[in-house]
Parts: sequence; structure tokens; C-alpha cells
Amino acid sequence: MKPISLALAAAFGLATMAQPGAAQDAVHLKLAHGYPATHFLWEHGVARFVDRVAEQTGGKVTFEVFPNSQLGKDQLALLSSGLADVALLTPAIAGGKLPLTSVTELPGLFGTSCEATRKFSEIAKEGGPLNEAEYKPLKLHVLYVLTVPPYTVITTKKPVASLADMSGLKIRVAGNAMTKTVGALGGVPVQIPGPEMFDALTRGTVDGALYSHMALPSLKLDQLFKYSVGGMSLGGGSVVLAMSDRAWEALPEDVKAAMNEAGPITEIESCSWQDEQEASFSKELAEERDWQIATLSPEEKAQWEARITEVAKDWAAEMESTGKPGDAILEAFRNAKGTE
Repeated sequence: MKPISLALAAAFGLATMAQPGAAQDAVHLKLAHGYPATHFLWEHGVARFVDRVAEQTGGKVTFEVFPNSQLGKDQLALLSSGLADVALLTPAIAGGKLPLTSVTELPGLFGTSCEATRKFSEIAKEGGPLNEAEYKPLKLHVLYVLTVPPYTVITTKKPVASLADMSGLKIRVAGNAMTKTVGALGGVPVQIPGPEMFDALTRGTVDGALYSHMALPSLKLDQLFKYSVGGMSLGGGSVVLAMSDRAWEALPEDVKAAMNEAGPITEIESCSWQDEQEASFSKELAEERDWQIATLSPEEKAQWEARITEVAKDWAAEMESTGKPGDAILEAFRNAKGTE
């Protein structure tokens, strides 16, 4: 008997396991995400989770992967409908459906991918305040989270070394938190999907963006940018690998155990790889390419930090005004343990 999708099995009340040794013991999961198969968030992130779960279950679990939004762009809808068993959610482009998760996109709260990922994982997993406030109401079970290295300002034609340099620059953003950050620094935020960035820069639609250095090659943006600001932490985008509660509860206990073990291990592997790439690629840009990384003066850096401090306060107040516990989530993220 061919293994069936867990979400569909749960939806129709079908048994997902048979007697030990039977073909029905196999667990086949449909996994959807919106990135190319070569993107680092897949290759050096979720793919490691997938491989580890398959290995730990002796091949009992298999994943059928649908990249590039092949099943649809709304990953949350895919989970709730059962079209996908597992999906990689990107809160910054989720249309405001995961607003509290944008806490990781706030500036000045972490210095590395691993610091952010550890903090995020602590509040996002079962029992954490973000899980209770955002994922549990959506009937989601979180398997794995990851935050990219801190964003900085990266531009094409004009170097930025002061707030005066930022004034009026059109900077690409994704999501509300990044919009607030760019506005606070004097720039003009422009919402553009990541895959459209190359054309937007070529046409001059924007002057720059908030990105990590290591993320640029995935979209070939390192071919167009020439300047960036060093030493600033302007938030970082995150992803959440999740299942619907319905699909999770349909899993055999040994598969749940394998996933619970694979998640935290893969998070640290993935964030460590990202931090290594950020350091090495930043060095390559500075030493081997026609690229300038500006160092802000102590006085200028203090002015930037004063501006971005207000961003977190504004974000929390806005969340509170919509009935979301912004103050509590911001405090929880700040206080979460970012080191081993």
C-alpha cells in the first residue's frame, strides 16, 4: 500500500499506521516552501532537518518537497487545508498573519544568527510566549526556526556613513518592522519581494536594501551592490518550519521524537553555518572586491542606536493597539537566552 499524506489522513480520519512491518508504517509527508531548491535557507537549513529525520527513523519518514511555491504562495493556507503536511513559513511576507514573529526583525536585539535563533526558538516552541500568542491560536506545531545574520544598510551607488547619507534613500524592505527601521533612519521604505530585487536595482527603483551580506549571492545581488554599513544590527528575517496540529497529532510517537530531536540540532547547525558565511563573505567583500564597508564614528553610531531604540518601542505599542501582546513578546525575546 502506498503511504498517504499525514494531513489528508488526519483530515479524513484514516489510520496512518498499520501493524509493525506493514507498508502502511511508512510516513510520507508533503513539504512546501517558497524558495528555489538551491537557496541557502533550504540547502543549509530545512534540508538538513529533512535528512536528519529520515536518518533517525531509518527511512520510515520520507518527504516529498515542493519548492518555489509550487503548491501555492500562502504556506499557512496549505497547512490548514491539508495540501501540505509541513511548510516553511516566512513571516515577513505572510501578509501580516504572523505579526508577533516580526520581533526578530527589530533592530538592535542580537548580534549573530545563532544568538537570534536561540532566542527565537526559546519563545517560539511549545510552551513559549510566542507559541501561546501566535502559533497555538493558528493550530500550528513548530518544528524548527531560524533567523538570518543581522541586516545592515546596503546600497548600489551612494556610500552611507551617516544619518545624513540615509536621508531620502529608497530602501527595499519586507514587513512592518523593517519599514519602521528604515523610516527611523531617514530612508524611504519600499516593499519589494526578494525575487524582484535584481530587476528593481537594475532599473533604479530602489537605492538599496536591508540585508545580511551572506544572503546576497542567493539572488545574485552581490553583483549590483557596492556599499554597506559595518557594525550595525538592524534586525533579521526568520523562517518557521511548522505542521498543523492535526497533522502533528497523526504522527507515530517515534516520528515525533525524531523531529523533536532533529529541530534544535539543525537550528544550531544552520545558524552556525550562516554566521560563518557572514564573516567570510564580509571579509571577501572588503578585501577582494570593489566594495566599501563603512565604519560609523562613535558619535554617529550612538545616533543610529538612539533612533533604532525607538523602533522596538513603536512596534510593541502598535501590537498592543491591535490586541497583541507586543510588550510581553519584546521583553521575552530580549530576555531569552542567546548563548549556550
